[in-house]
Amino acid sequence: MPHHTPETLLEQLDQWQIPYAQTHHAAVFTCAEADLIDLGLPGLSAKNLLVCESGGTRPTLVLLRPEQRLDLKGLSSLLGTRRLRFASPDTLYERLGVTPGAVSLLSLCNDRERQVQVVIDQQLWDAEHLLCHPLVNTRTVSLTQAGVRGFLQAAGYEVRVLAMDLASV
Repeated sequence: MPHHTPETLLEQLDQWQIPYAQTHHAAVFTCAEADLIDLGLPGLSAKNLLVCESGGTRPTLVLLRPEQRLDLKGLSSLLGTRRLRFASPDTLYERLGVTPGAVSLLSLCNDRERQVQVVIDQQLWDAEHLLCHPLVNTRTVSLTQAGVRGFLQAAGYEVRVLAMDLASV
């Protein structure tokens, strides 16, 4: 089955009655680049990282605030996994149907077998609005807290919410 496109993803949000606001912009590949753009949308930005066990098959999508750095060893210990590594661009495309710079919570729509675990920083989980790329890094959507949770529920995901102590500023 082919991956979703931004259009089919947004159609899915509409079908699930998840409201969003959207804007188009120049391509951004990092949180620092995204910070230079005035999106005109409410919400917190997220650093979205796909990590995998070394030699393992269960990937994890980790959402952190942009200023946080991921402690791979600490996260590995908490999840009870072997050593974690950042996913390659090929794995990113195979699992989530996106290229580097376009990863977001909404990329989970392409995880048809629900293989990816989701870990979200507590402050992002509690945010009134969250900013996400809809599968491309030339658009951003703003989802309410209810919208984020509604998307995850409709898509069939449970989330591990972690306090700041796994990441270092």
